[in-house]
Amino acid sequence: MIPPDLAPILAALREGRAGPAAAACQALADAGLGSAAVHALHGRALIALGELDRAQAALDLAAGLDPAFVPQWVERALLAQRRGDSGGRLAALAQAAALAPGQPSLALDQAVALAQLGQLAGAEQVLSALLGRHPDYLPGWLVRGQVALAAGDAAAAESSFARAQRLAPGHPQALAGLADAAQSQGKAEAECWARERLAALQPGEALRHAELGDALRRDERMAEAGAAFARARALDGDDLLVRWLAWHTLPVVCADEAHRLAALAGWDEELGRFEELSLERRLDAAQALAILDSTSNFHRHYLGEPLAPVQRRYGGLLRRLARIAFAGADAAPAAPAAGAPRIGFVSSHFHEHTVLKLFGAWLGACTRAGCTTWAFHLDPVEDAATAGVRTSVTHFVPARARVEEWPALIREARLDALVHLDVGMHPHSQVLAALRLAPLQAVAWGHPVTTGLETIDWFLSGAAMETAQGDAHYSERLLRLPGLGICYARPAATPAPAPLALPDGARGYLFCPQTAAKLHPGHDALYAAVAAACPDHPIVLTPHARAHVRDALAARIGAAFRRAGLDPERHLRVLPMLPWPQFLGLAQGAHAMLDSLDWSGGNTTLETLAWGVPVVTLPGATMRSRHSAAMLALGGLDELVARDAAGYVARVRQLVLEPGWRHEVAQRVRAAAPAWYGTRAPLAALCEALRPSRS
Repeated sequence: MIPPDLAPILAALREGRAGPAAAACQALADAGLGSAAVHALHGRALIALGELDRAQAALDLAAGLDPAFVPQWVERALLAQRRGDSGGRLAALAQAAALAPGQPSLALDQAVALAQLGQLAGAEQVLSALLGRHPDYLPGWLVRGQVALAAGDAAAAESSFARAQRLAPGHPQALAGLADAAQSQGKAEAECWARERLAALQPGEALRHAELGDALRRDERMAEAGAAFARARALDGDDLLVRWLAWHTLPVVCADEAHRLAALAGWDEELGRFEELSLERRLDAAQALAILDSTSNFHRHYLGEPLAPVQRRYGGLLRRLARIAFAGADAAPAAPAAGAPRIGFVSSHFHEHTVLKLFGAWLGACTRAGCTTWAFHLDPVEDAATAGVRTSVTHFVPARARVEEWPALIREARLDALVHLDVGMHPHSQVLAALRLAPLQAVAWGHPVTTGLETIDWFLSGAAMETAQGDAHYSERLLRLPGLGICYARPAATPAPAPLALPDGARGYLFCPQTAAKLHPGHDALYAAVAAACPDHPIVLTPHARAHVRDALAARIGAAFRRAGLDPERHLRVLPMLPWPQFLGLAQGAHAMLDSLDWSGGNTTLETLAWGVPVVTLPGATMRSRHSAAMLALGGLDELVARDAAGYVARVRQLVLEPGWRHEVAQRVRAAAPAWYGTRAPLAALCEALRPSRS
């Protein structure tokens, strides 16, 4: 403790008057009244004045008089911090905490110092002991939550922040921590709950409303997200990150065609406004990266055409942001002049996911062909499928905490070619695709939309899915690999019964497994026509994981059914997304699969065909509308490919009303499996295309 008679010196220090405080301490010392407390305060004043050597001498005098005087160790920690001596700071804080175990703030400072040094396990150990002694110490729980988040243990962080919230209900730091922990675990509802309360607590903070808008956007509660972003922009209209996020907040389920067209027009108009901004003057590198890595225009792609010209403009905007964010670091290193080809693959989905099912065989094929291969995994999620990726490549690079670490890591590989599997599905992939990291850069159809980026040279597609006019749909050079361009493994899981209750009198059902974003309002009349033509076969949807999205879609399609004189209770079933075995069971039991229009089923069609289920499709001009049509053509099942809406309805009706023909088609579907599964020709073509010419 500092003696009371030194209170005026303490007051001077608190008021920022370090000079008078130092003079007073020096006067006491000169008068022979120097105590450990006087010298410790003198050291603090001299640190504030920047006289670090004199401060060291004063603190040495304090230690000489009383080595167990705790404040002098606290001042030593501050001195070490000013000198950049992390080890000295940590040692001083540890000594202070050991001398005064009853002062929790000292142990807390020690834990913070350990965390700042990256010694998270040590910080957790100190915090565990501290909170064992002081279980109601709020700052300890808050720091423990932050340490757990830094360590990647979001569940432990959530537990610590929840304890802090119980100790101090409505504490902003506890709520923010709960929100961050929930976000890390994908707990959208919990995150929105915390961010709603933060925004209510701090209604004048634009950041809080923006964070709420972003959480609601990720929970696909788009109308509420738009309102939150509007409040944020009203408070701070100059924040371009908030404006960017608000711009990308688009409906997943459009109420009707007018809603879809208005959303599409509004997005395209805001693109023009962003193009006119002087981004190079308004943004520094950190701000540009924050925008670039915040979200992609994923939902714009589902709103419909035209896409290619819009993507070219959007790609130009991304390149401007990338040049600001990575100024002077946007040129690929030269690949080695000799040696094995060096091929890298980038994805945020090197785990159990559609993208890996479609393109996972590419990695092993290039490795077996004699290439040195890399898998750059942008997402921290790893599972058994990730383990398979690790063994299929020469080098596996796991997720990094900061996206800005990735460009250097990829450049260090000195690649001949870099293949992006899914640009547009994760912000990190958008950042990296907007940079030149290898002499040749290509993108796969994991997200089947042109990138619009001048940094992507090739689009790797499947010849069976492209029309003669397909080149016009891409800013990249279109490379048509044989067939579908992939080597897909036939599903090996055993189907399980699905939780489906059919109405009385139903003789079967029709299955449309496509996501809600693919089911436009303009398609509702076609599905109503199918339901009317097959009245004893309800249409079953599994459109989304979130109930509010399913409810909105069911309400809209149900209204279309009622307009057609149909009772949606009899003709429509909307289920949640199911575990894979139940999904396969639902697919296996259907009398036919109904493909979506404009954006066809890809992986879902391959999973459905594996069980002999006929798929009826109506292709369009673009590759993304022709996945199912290409599969059926490869399998010799062209009669399931309709030319118009009437033909689509007629083909489904025939499958329902003619069970003998349906069984014949199902047998042909099963027999056609070699056309779709385990095809090796695309792999050989890919490896040959990516192999560089060595002089």
